[in-house]
Amino acid sequence: MFTETICAYRQKIHTCVPIFLIFFLVFPKLSHAIGINLEGRTSFDGIPSGVIRDLEVSNKVVYVAAENGVFEVIGHESEKLEFNTSVHATGVISDIQLNGTDLWVVEYGVGVFKVNLQNKNSQQVFSDREWSSSIWTMAMTSSHLYFSVIDDVIAVDRTTGQSTSLNSKLESFKLNGTYSLFANNHNAYVASNKGYLSIEGALDNLQEFKLSSKLPLLSNATFIKVIDEELYIGGPQGVYILGSNERFVPTEGIGGTYIQDVVKGEDGVIWVSDGRLLLLEGEKLSAPPFMNPILTSEAIRSVTKIAIDPYKSILIASSQLGLVSLPKTKLVTNLVSFNGSVVRENIQKTSINENGTIVRTEKGLFQLNEKSGELVNTHLEKDKAEFCTSWQERAFIRLNEIDPSVLCNSEFSHYIEAGKNAFYFYFDDGLDANYYYIADNTIRDIIKAPNKVVFSSLLSGGEIVAIDEFDDVHFQLSKFNWRTVTSKEGGWFGLQCLIEFQENYLVCTSGAGLKEINKKNGKVSSSTILGLEKLRFIRGAMVTEGKNLWVASNMGLFVKPNISNSASKVGIRFGLFDTDFEYKSFEALGEKVLVKGDKYSYLLDEEKLIESLNANSIGEMSTILSYVQWGDGEGRHTTYFPEDFDFKFKSSFKEVTFNFIVSDVYNESSSIEFKLDDDAWVSHNKPVMNLTLSDMNVGVHTLKVRVPADKSTANELTISFEIDPPIWASYIGFTIYIFILAGVLGLWRVGVLGRLYNKFKTTKLYNH
Repeated sequence: MFTETICAYRQKIHTCVPIFLIFFLVFPKLSHAIGINLEGRTSFDGIPSGVIRDLEVSNKVVYVAAENGVFEVIGHESEKLEFNTSVHATGVISDIQLNGTDLWVVEYGVGVFKVNLQNKNSQQVFSDREWSSSIWTMAMTSSHLYFSVIDDVIAVDRTTGQSTSLNSKLESFKLNGTYSLFANNHNAYVASNKGYLSIEGALDNLQEFKLSSKLPLLSNATFIKVIDEELYIGGPQGVYILGSNERFVPTEGIGGTYIQDVVKGEDGVIWVSDGRLLLLEGEKLSAPPFMNPILTSEAIRSVTKIAIDPYKSILIASSQLGLVSLPKTKLVTNLVSFNGSVVRENIQKTSINENGTIVRTEKGLFQLNEKSGELVNTHLEKDKAEFCTSWQERAFIRLNEIDPSVLCNSEFSHYIEAGKNAFYFYFDDGLDANYYYIADNTIRDIIKAPNKVVFSSLLSGGEIVAIDEFDDVHFQLSKFNWRTVTSKEGGWFGLQCLIEFQENYLVCTSGAGLKEINKKNGKVSSSTILGLEKLRFIRGAMVTEGKNLWVASNMGLFVKPNISNSASKVGIRFGLFDTDFEYKSFEALGEKVLVKGDKYSYLLDEEKLIESLNANSIGEMSTILSYVQWGDGEGRHTTYFPEDFDFKFKSSFKEVTFNFIVSDVYNESSSIEFKLDDDAWVSHNKPVMNLTLSDMNVGVHTLKVRVPADKSTANELTISFEIDPPIWASYIGFTIYIFILAGVLGLWRVGVLGRLYNKFKTTKLYNH
C-alpha cells in the first residue's frame, strides 16, 4: 500500500487538506478478470474459478458463478462475494439470478442465498424447507419464485410464502431432468426431459406440452427461453423456435452435446451454444465469421454460458478456457489458417488473379478465402511459372523467356501497377537492372534502373521512386537519369517504405522512426503524425485505396484514418496477438488487409475497423465508483455501487473514501486522473484507486474522475458531496443566536436589563 499526501491551501480558511491516495496493490486481490485473449481467464480474486456455470451482468459489473465461488468482476478487478459462511455445509454453485440490488445464489446441496449488493450483507432463505438443499436453478416472476429440484419444480408465492409442487398439477407427464427455467415479469417456463411447461401469471394458468407430440425432433429439452416474444426450446438435436414463424434449427448432433444457452446480442444477432459458439442465421447454425480458426477449433467445445457484457462484448464461459471476452472490435479479424490450424509460416507474396487471392509460403502456393482466412487448393509446383503468385510475373517470364525459379525466388524482382493491364516490372539479374513497362502483354519500354532495388513506387507525376538494399532512395528524373538521396544524407538506415503525400514523402526507417522529405526543398525531418512520433523501428507502412495510413512497428500496429489527425493502435482489442511484425508487413487484397505479424498473419476488414475506431472515440464512461465509505460521530458507513452521486455528510464528518475502477478491460490506459474542486488534475498510475479525503472544509465539494486517454467532459465521472457545518455554525445555530439577540434587545427596551445591571452594581462581586 502506498500513501500520498497533497496539500491544498484555501485563500479564506488557509486549511491544509490532506488527501490520502491509497494505491492498493491488491484490491481486493488483483487479478486479470475478464480474458482479453482467447486463452480466457480461469482465476478471480486470486482464486481458480473451476467450471463457470452462470453469468449475470449489471451496469458495468459482471457476476460469475463458478465452482469455487461467486465473483464480482469490474474490468481487470475481481472480488469473491461471501454468502455461505459455513465451513461444513458446502455444495455446487449452480445458478445466480440478479434482481434489482439483490443477487440470488443457488448452492446445490446447501440452499439459496440472497446477497444485498449495496451493503454486501447476505442471508440464507427457505432454509426451513426440506427441498431447499436440492435446488439446482431458479427463476422469478413478480408473483412467484420457481425452484428446480431437478425432478420437480417448487413454486413459492412471494406474498404468502406458500410453496406448491408443479408435479402435483401435471397430468400428461411428470418433471424430471429439469435444468432450465426461464421467467419474465409475469410468465414462467420450464424445460424437462419429457416436455415443457408454460405458466402465464397464476399457477392456475399452467399449460403442459409433451415433446413427443409438440416437439417431436427433440429427445429431451435442455434449454428454454423467450426472446422477442418467440420461445426457444433446445435439446441434443437442435432448437425449436415457436412464434409467428415456427421452425426447427438442427445442430450437428454430436454425441453428448446439447443446446445450453441462447442470447440476443445488442445488434440483434442470436448467439447459440451447444458447447460451441454458434450464430443463428435464418434456419442454420453457423460458426462465427471472425476470429477464425480459433472460434471454430476443437478448443471451443465447452461453452456453458453466453452473455453480453457492459461494453456490448460477447462473454462466453467455457469449462476449458474460463471466461472469454469477444468485443465488437474483434469482428473485423480472422487469422490465416490451413486445415483448421493457424498458419505460422511467413507469407512471402500475394497476388490477385482470375482464380482469386493467391499467397505463397515456403510450402507452396495457396488460394486464400478472404472471408474466413482459410488457405485452400495447394499448389506445389515449385519449379514452374505457376509458383509465381501474380499474372504480372507470369507475363514477364513469358515475354523474356526467363527461368521461373530464378525470377520467382529473386529478392530483386517486383512490379508496380500503372493502370489497367499495364505495369512496371523491376528485375535485377545480377548484371543489369531495369524497369520494363508492359502494357497489353507487350514490353513497351525499358528503363535503366539502380541495382538491387527492394521497393518501388509510382509517384503522382508518373515518376518512379526506388529504395535499394543499401537504404539509398532514388528518384527518377528522366528515362536515363536518377537523383539519389543516400542513407548518410538522410540520416537513416533500414528503409522499409516510401509513401507520397501532398507536400512530402513519408519514409519508414528501422531505428530512426518515420521521416519526412519535403518535396520543395528536400529537407529531411522527423514525422509529426500524432500517435506515431514515439515509434523507432518501423517494419512497414502502406496507404490503402481508402487513403488510410497503416504502420507496423516493434511497438505494435497502428492505423491513421483518412479523416483523423492521429493514429490509433490496433492491438489485442482487435484480436491481434502480435506486438511485433514482419518487414514488409502489409498486403492490400481484394476485400481485406493482410497483416504479417511476428507469429501470425491476419486478415482485417478495414472498413469495419475504421468504423469501430470511430465508435470507440465516442466511447462510454469507463470509470466506475465501486463503493463509498465514510466515518462520522456515529461510526463508519459503506455503500456499494451508489446510483446517486450526490452525497450529504453530517457535521461530525471525519473522512470519506471513494474507490474507483477502470471498468473497460480493453482500455489501454493503466491510470486514473482526479480533480478536487478547483485544484489541478492529479494522475494515479493504477487502474484502481482508493481516494481518501479528510480535514475537509464544510460546504459543497466537487470531485471529478476520468481516464487520461479519454479527456472529454462527457466521460468524466462527477461526484458532489456536502459537509454540514457544526451546529454552532449552521442555520439552526444562527437562528438561535437571532432569538437570543432579540430577547436581549427586548429586555433592554423594557428596562429589565437596566434594573438587573443596577442591582449587580450593589453586589460584592462588582465592588470587588
